[in-house]
Amino acid sequence: MLPTKLTIKQWNNILCILKKENNPSTIFFRRCMKEKLGFTIREQKNWSADWDSIEYVKKYIYLDWFDERKRVLFEMRFSEEISREL
Repeated sequence: MLPTKLTIKQWNNILCILKKENNPSTIFFRRCMKEKLGFTIREQKNWSADWDSIEYVKKYIYLDWFDERKRVLFEMRFSEEISREL
């Protein structure tokens, strides 16, 4: 299953919503996040190809999925936030 790639700003917006709806343990413990939400998170730094910019390293959040149904529901629910370019 392919991971979902998010920018830091996109993830922070989604995380605020998830924190309001779930217990803190669901967000902060990987095992609980995997069981309830169907994914775990990882941060990855990628080198930018644009050498003229000040930022050479771009940070992204990847959601590694374990349940296809939960992935589809998540992407439908947060489709506006995921498709928004920040």
